[in-house]
Amino acid sequence: MSDSEAFIGSCKTQIGFEPTIDRVLEPASETSTRSGGTPLHRIVLGSHDGKKIVPRWDIVTHSDRKLLYFIHERTFPDTATLHRAESAFHAAAAAWNDVDFGLVFEEVREASAAHFHLLYKEMGKDARHLATGFFPNEPSDLTIYKAGLSTSRSDGAIKKTFMHELGHIIGLRHEHAVARGESESVRFLGTNEFSIMSYRDERDLQKSDKEEVKAFYKMQNGALIGGIPIQDYPLVLRGSKSQKADA
Repeated sequence: MSDSEAFIGSCKTQIGFEPTIDRVLEPASETSTRSGGTPLHRIVLGSHDGKKIVPRWDIVTHSDRKLLYFIHERTFPDTATLHRAESAFHAAAAAWNDVDFGLVFEEVREASAAHFHLLYKEMGKDARHLATGFFPNEPSDLTIYKAGLSTSRSDGAIKKTFMHELGHIIGLRHEHAVARGESESVRFLGTNEFSIMSYRDERDLQKSDKEEVKAFYKMQNGALIGGIPIQDYPLVLRGSKSQKADA
């Protein structure tokens, strides 16, 4: 059984919306094309909590453009599970860092020095959920569940799960958010059914994902995307008073 057949639709970051379970989403019907008919593939952005904003990390006024993470080893059930998660997470972070969009993920060895932690839990509210991330306006932790590290899943599939959740952390919504009418989501122009932010088995970090994330982070704070303003959020260490207030 493929990863998509077993676990499709199991990201729960956008927990306010019912996840799609046990099926692969069809491509969204809305399209935009360049002259000559070449599809314009674009990422999906926006807040999922009803706020009319496009949240993003502030990389302009803050000179330290690093999202620091701490792997909470004691939450993992055994060394083998920890090492498997570590390897896949480091690879996922490296893939996003290679995009060079102005922000990098970097591991720290002190819990108090991190912006977020990577945690392990047996399961969420649904046993099929793989992982949970967060958005820039709601800083939290990245949680990987038992199902996400199942021995039936390949190392590549686990890496893609982490790339998907890191996509949420930098401000990306699900590829299908607009087509499904999810709250305050906005698309730049077209669609990309194989985006890392999709639920398809063949998903990966596409060239279009990379190009549009770079373009997104070059836009001015307050610029409008589909009539919704970008709002930058400062990088705040986990557990600080500011982060607790924002959360």
